[in-house]
Amino acid sequence: MRVKGKNKMIIWIIIGSAAIAAIAALIIFYPMLSMKPAETGEVPGTDITAVRNGGNTVFFIKTDNSIIAVDSGSNMGNLENALAELTIDPLEVSHVLLTHSDSDHINGLNLFANAAVCISEDEMQLLAIGDQNNSSGRRSLPDGFGSARLAELKDGQELSVDGLSITCIKTPGHTIGSMSFLVDKAYLFTGDAIRIKGDAISLHPFTREKEQAASTIDRLHELMKECQIVLTAHYGYRQTEDIIIG
Repeated sequence: MRVKGKNKMIIWIIIGSAAIAAIAALIIFYPMLSMKPAETGEVPGTDITAVRNGGNTVFFIKTDNSIIAVDSGSNMGNLENALAELTIDPLEVSHVLLTHSDSDHINGLNLFANAAVCISEDEMQLLAIGDQNNSSGRRSLPDGFGSARLAELKDGQELSVDGLSITCIKTPGHTIGSMSFLVDKAYLFTGDAIRIKGDAISLHPFTREKEQAASTIDRLHELMKECQIVLTAHYGYRQTEDIIIG
């Protein structure tokens, strides 16, 4: 009888452990199910191309003489194939603007061999210390990509790239060094700084510093009143005229 009782206890332990694991997985992965990245294609009325790469979107801005990328995606091989279908040559990308250094935003960096890669100075510090990534262990650059290629950006810094004006805006919360980019005062690229549901913006579900993120949302909402489109990594893009804080 003792053996049967022991076996029953083991079974209940296994069931309990499985239930706990299932609940933990649901907590972790449920927010991902609500993410709706922009699908591959032109952003209407712009020179911007969205490229779906797994659970997020990489954006490419065409200028007269080059291409600017916002982030570099989670899967370099898939991104390379998608760009080939779109006849976008990654070697023509002159700049990659990184919103932050989570792996799903930097894994494709080696594809852009001729690009200057720009990142906020605070996010650069996270890379330097090997800060914990939200989902995939220690934060690190892709193998073979040298940190010497990174150019550090300051809050409020203005970049001029082939006739485009790019304002660098520190938007911490998701990570301490997250940065958004306002292009020609019309297009606001926010990475993971916000979530969009319907016409409301709110905290990204994997936000590390919620108080910082709340201040970031207020700042971005003010900027949205003066630009045309907000473009996110995981929640597509929206015209800004009807955006509210959720």
